[in-house]
Amino acid sequence: MHEVCRTVEVTPERRTELIDIEIKVTNITSAAGAPRSHLTAMCEGVDMETASKYGNSVTHEFVLNNRCFDAEDPRNGTITRQLATFGLHEETGVRYLMEMEFVLLNGEKHPVSLDVTDAIRVTQGATHKIIHIEVEIELPEVIGNGDGAFDPDLEEWEDIDVDIPI
Repeated sequence: MHEVCRTVEVTPERRTELIDIEIKVTNITSAAGAPRSHLTAMCEGVDMETASKYGNSVTHEFVLNNRCFDAEDPRNGTITRQLATFGLHEETGVRYLMEMEFVLLNGEKHPVSLDVTDAIRVTQGATHKIIHIEVEIELPEVIGNGDGAFDPDLEEWEDIDVDIPI
C-alpha cells in the first residue's frame, strides 16, 4: 500500500525568449532568394534552478524568408523572421553579429555582416521577453540573367541503353 507523504506544486515558467528580426532592404528586388543568415553570441542555456543564463555563445542559423514589398516603392522591402532562443548574455560587453548571404539576380553572392548590438531592444511580452532587432541594409542594383538563387551543380548526363525483354 502506498501513501502520499508530500505534495509539491510547481508552476512552469518560460525560460526561452523570442527574437523578432526586421531588416529593411533597399533594392530587395536584386535578391534572387531569401538569405541564409546567422546571429552570433546568443546565450547557450539557462540554469533552471537559479534562472541565470550560462554557457558559451551559440550561433543561430536561419533563413530570412518572410518578405514584404514597400507600397510606395516596390524595389524596396522588409524581410523578417521570428525564432526562439535562450536570450542575451547577462554580462555586458558582448557583441552580437548578424551575417547574411544574399544571392543576387546576376548569380553573384553578396555577404552582409552587421554588428547589431546597438540595434537590440528588449520588451516584455505576456509570457516571455521579446528581443527586437531592426536594421537597414542596401543591396546593389543588378540585372538578372535568369539563373535565380538555385545552384544545382549537376554533372553531365551519361546515357545508358538497357535492353528490356518483352
